[in-house]
Formats: sequence, structure tokens, C-alpha cells
Amino acid sequence: MDKIKFSKGLFLINSLVLLVCMILMLSCKTNNSGPTPAPDPEPIIMTSTTLLGFGDNYTVLHSADNGKIWTLSTLPEDVTNKRFKNRLNNAVYTGEDKGWFAVGGFSSGAIQEAVMVQSVDDGLTWTSVANPSTSELRDIAYSNGKFVAVGAKNNIVLSDDGITWTKIDLDGVLSIQSGTPDFRHVIIKGDIIVASGRISFSPSSSTYLVVESTDNGETWSDIRTLGGDIVTHAQVVGDDILLILKGRVATRKGDNWVYDNRSGRDGVESPLMVAKDGLYGMSSNLQGVRYVLKREGDNWIRSGTERFTNLGVNAMIAGDGKYIFIGSERPSLASNPPFAAIYVSEDCAVWTDGRASLGDELKGSNWHGFKSGVFSNGEFIIAGDQDRIPGTPTVIFTSTDGVNWVKSVVPSSLTKDQQIHKIIKR
Repeated sequence: MDKIKFSKGLFLINSLVLLVCMILMLSCKTNNSGPTPAPDPEPIIMTSTTLLGFGDNYTVLHSADNGKIWTLSTLPEDVTNKRFKNRLNNAVYTGEDKGWFAVGGFSSGAIQEAVMVQSVDDGLTWTSVANPSTSELRDIAYSNGKFVAVGAKNNIVLSDDGITWTKIDLDGVLSIQSGTPDFRHVIIKGDIIVASGRISFSPSSSTYLVVESTDNGETWSDIRTLGGDIVTHAQVVGDDILLILKGRVATRKGDNWVYDNRSGRDGVESPLMVAKDGLYGMSSNLQGVRYVLKREGDNWIRSGTERFTNLGVNAMIAGDGKYIFIGSERPSLASNPPFAAIYVSEDCAVWTDGRASLGDELKGSNWHGFKSGVFSNGEFIIAGDQDRIPGTPTVIFTSTDGVNWVKSVVPSSLTKDQQIHKIIKR
């Protein structure tokens, strides 16, 4: 009996020892496995802070810090030494391989000059690019390896590499043979290229000019079904191409051009603002009064009831739940010159004056207005110009909310004929 009790006790002791060893082994194994690995870090999204500002007299400003400090870029002597100096009208960034391309020139009657330049060091220095255009180039577009530039005197030039350019012969394409064709906008969307502008018959008489290619520039056709006046703006919105014909909006949907239904509606006249909740524009100036409009289906309806008097709008910008528009305005129709305008909103219905934080700096008659702006890396960057306040004529501001603005540093050597009219982000 005692022997049986002893055996049972020994069995219990051995079981306990075995259990303790197993626990120790598991503990050692856990400790030897090292610390629990940290979760994978969130991917870092690299966002460029490079901005370029283009101005009169072939002036290019460069900013590497999202618009806070600007320096003068270097252009080739064959451009800066031209007898007739105008401006670089627009530019595109094509990637690290080919960099930036910008176009411009001079156009006045029989005097025509075309300028095309390229920068492969992020806009700091530029070299000339030979092209067959004989007149000022107004706009340039790039997509999927295809370059297109358009300009005055019926000029369209194409390139597959940005170096060798070919001029498109539009003889027999335009159904209107009289007048002077003047292309001012170009858009590439897939294999579709749309070039637009105006045909001028006299200083006070003109009509719209729109040609398109659906085979990547091989063949072209004249679009004479739109009606309306000259094309003032052209934009890509989603899968559609939109043209603003001085109050009317034509949209290329699929293979067809259609007008927004504007019966009894306000006409759209400003550049369009693409926001998360829709598409916005400013109405045409009817007896000095404007309204903010929102696209609803095929109609443009007023967004809110606010009226803006004697106002010119040069840009509408959306970012981080804020909306701003910039331009110039006059206290009355007889007031001259205009002064700078900034308006900001959180819903595109109620707008407040965005100049308040700057006191009287933007409210004097020294100002002509704001010409261009972008939203980049959480900030609005806008450029304006003035004549009489001491200092440089071009002033650039940055703001995170559209209300509190900080003046950027621009070169003190800028003169009145170097005012910045366009800011572009990479």
C-alpha cells in the first residue's frame, strides 16, 4: 500500500517537473524570438514643391519651396536678346527625361516671332528648341509622348520627342476661308487633339475656331456645329473636353460635341474649377453683376445668392475643403484702375473677402489684380501685379486657408515689364 502511494506521489512530482520544464522551454523560445516586429510604415508619398512663374519680357521665376522664395531662371540669349519681347504663354512638365517645355513669342500684325524653350534642370535654366512656327505660340500640351503647340496665324506644330517638330497644313480644313485664324488653346486626351481660339475678321468682329484630330494628329476636321463666340477657355474634366465660348459651354462627350442646356440660365465666362463636389464657374458679366455657378447635369445653376459687382475673375481654385477665386474689381463701373480681389468660401455659396489679413495692401488703386494661382501641397499660391507701390511690381502670396496670406520673396530686380501672369506647378 505504501509502495502504491509512493509511486503515485512520484508520478505527480514527475508530472509537475515536466510541466514546469515545458513552461520554461516555451518561455525561452518566446524570449529568444526577439521583440515583436513593428508594423510596416505608411508609404511616403513624395510631392514636388517646384513651381514656375511666367511673366512678360520672357521672365521665368523658379521656386523650390512651394512658392515662398522665388529666383530668376536663366533663358538663352537668342530669346532675351530678341528685338520684340513679349512673354512665355504656357508650359508643360513632361517628366524627368525631357523636363519642361514652354512656348511664347511676339505677335503684332505682320511682325511675328515664335519662341520655344526647354529645361531639363527643373526650370532653372532653359535652351531654345527649333520649331517650324512662324508666329507666336500661345499654348502647348503633352500626353503619352505626343507634343502639340498652337499659336497665331493658323499655326499647329507636332512632335514625338520635343526636338523635331512638324507644322500641320490646315489648307482645305477650315470651312471659313476669310479672316485670321488664331489658336490659343490646345488639349490632348488619348488620341484626340482639340485646338481652339478665334477667327478675327476685324478688331470688333470674330467667331470661334475649333479643329480636332481623332487619330493623334494625322488628320484634322473643322468643328462648325458649336455656334457662339470666340473660345476663351479650354479644359479637360474627367473624360470630357470643355470649351467656354464667351458665355456658352460646349462639351465633347464621346464622339459628339453638345451644348449645356442654358435656356434661361446664366452664361459661364471664367475658367472652371474642378472640386470634389462638382464643377464651378463664374457667370458672364451682365450689367456689372456676376454669380458663382455650379454644373448640375446639363445646366449651370447659381450656387448661393451672392452677387459680385464689377468683378473680373482670372482663376478659381479648390483645395482641402476651401475654394477661392482671384482677379480684380472696381468699386464702380467708372472706377479706374481696378484693385486686387480674393474671395474664399467653404461651400461655394457664402463668400468672404480674403484680403482682410493684408489690411490696405491690396485695396488701393495701385493694384491691377491677381492673374494666376494654384493649390499645391496644402497651400494656395497666387500672383498679382501693381504699378505704384514702391518695390517690385509682381507680388506673390501663399496661404493655407485662403484668409491668412504671407508675402513671398521675389527678386528685387523685377521691373514693371516683368509682371508674372501664370503660375504652374510640376
